[in-house]
Amino acid sequence: MIGENESVSLVCGNCISVWEIAGSSLKRVDVYASPSKEDELFYVPFWRLKVKSNGIALNTYADFARAVNLPRTVMKEWEKQGMFFWLPAFRSSPELFLRLAKLFTIAQPQVDDTKSRVWARRDSFSPVTLRAKDAANGLKTILANVSSSRKQLYPLLPNITLKAISNSLILLPFRRHGTDLVETNLNLRIPGSTFR
Repeated sequence: MIGENESVSLVCGNCISVWEIAGSSLKRVDVYASPSKEDELFYVPFWRLKVKSNGIALNTYADFARAVNLPRTVMKEWEKQGMFFWLPAFRSSPELFLRLAKLFTIAQPQVDDTKSRVWARRDSFSPVTLRAKDAANGLKTILANVSSSRKQLYPLLPNITLKAISNSLILLPFRRHGTDLVETNLNLRIPGSTFR
């Protein structure tokens, strides 16, 4: 099994699986990769959380778009699209964590639900250094940060509860660009120093 000093999950290169350290035992983690047609990629881990909400409807992406007043027209297909919060599965500055959580939660990246072999090579992925339950502590802050209508959402926040009911580890593809990493679909840049 592969892991680094700060890893909270270990990777088995033989069976291509990820295991979370849970006390003195290991728990298997559902892990998927976002599709990309590019080669020589570096995969960055994110938690995709399904959330149960009280005080606000967040069952579908359309519910989410209305709740945070996304500056987009709510599409008919969003009424059937599940809603997930996307949070970095690695330690970073609070500013970077919130920025990435906001952008990827709004974007809802596509995921290949078939198991991918991208993490079989140690140099092709960043280690998981933040547990899903620890990342989920910021769900309400992320919801508030995403909102484009603070007057509409902020008064509701004291009565809103958000609880992660399931999670998956998603590996998103980035390409190296100088010292930075650039996400292949959104063209989002992360400082390479984040993963040193």
